[in-house]
Amino acid sequence: AAEAPDEHDARLRAALLAEVGDVDELLDNLVKQPREHEDDVELEVPPSVTERYFSMRGYFTTAKPPNGDQVVLRHSNGICVIALAETHPIIADNKTIASVNFELSQTQDRLANKPSGKKKRNSQWLNPLSRVCEATCDDGTVYSIVSCIRGYLMEVNERLLTTPQLLKAQPHLGGYVAIVAPKKEESQACLDALTSEADWKAQKK
Repeated sequence: AAEAPDEHDARLRAALLAEVGDVDELLDNLVKQPREHEDDVELEVPPSVTERYFSMRGYFTTAKPPNGDQVVLRHSNGICVIALAETHPIIADNKTIASVNFELSQTQDRLANKPSGKKKRNSQWLNPLSRVCEATCDDGTVYSIVSCIRGYLMEVNERLLTTPQLLKAQPHLGGYVAIVAPKKEESQACLDALTSEADWKAQKK
């Protein structure tokens, strides 16, 4: 039998709070569940799991051309999801993504990241400008997508290897880039160092 939306949300939330689960368990199907309505009367749409549990957002712009805006979605337990902002050229200019590459060099292979245990042993350490992957578009432009924050790399979204268009089509859902876990004592400071959602919207008007 199909899982009810409320049960699905509860299972995802439990996984997030426990800092466990693979990509599918954590972030698949994070979609709004519209309520049924009658007589064309619009009713309130309940928030998605992303909106409920990743309510804190910070924005980051890479200074090195080609520039690209990114967003960090932070859960209350400190876990952060790295994604493209809606103003990133890949999304804003509706570019076609030819490939996404996590193997950046002989010494920077994000696919080789294998964290283990609560202490995140063997996790790669990232700084705000550490590259997580590169997205190559069919016009030849290569965009470096960075961590935006300091923290341990927990997962990269390997589905982008076979379906790179998710990066544009579902940037905050199935097309997110990576999951990063800041140090507990730095969690809030990492977000404070980014541009707030309110300031970001004001700048983009």
